[in-house]
Amino acid sequence: MRGQLLGFLLVTVLVCSENCSGQDYGRRDTDFTVTLTGRTEFPPGIDAFIRTTEQYPCTGYRIRAGVSWESDTLTIAIGGFVRPSPCVPLSAEATGSLYLGDIGSGSYILRIRYRSDTELHRLLINEKDVRVESGPNSFTRLFFGEGP
Repeated sequence: MRGQLLGFLLVTVLVCSENCSGQDYGRRDTDFTVTLTGRTEFPPGIDAFIRTTEQYPCTGYRIRAGVSWESDTLTIAIGGFVRPSPCVPLSAEATGSLYLGDIGSGSYILRIRYRSDTELHRLLINEKDVRVESGPNSFTRLFFGEGP
């Protein structure tokens, strides 16, 4: 029995090494606008407001997203959308927001992930100014200023 199980696992691994690409979320179906704003309430820090560029069939679609830190890199992972219930059939963009934390002054990498796409932006933060530097061919537009 144990030998059969090991044989099955070996065949599965060999077949998947050529045909299985892990979880496939499909192609990106929208771009995003991300607006970073300084918080005026407690706790201090920065909020990210996210909006899709595509319209969805119901008003009130929400964006599921999470944030994580690793060294000088802040990652926003967009996990998909939550359909509203009930569905009011008026097309609108999907929206969401995240609290990024009290980042402080410095130079940071902001990584944004959605489906199989990843892009990097540089955030330069000091007491007076926040600058955003984005690379070419990005699927997000990043702004610092007023929220939605």
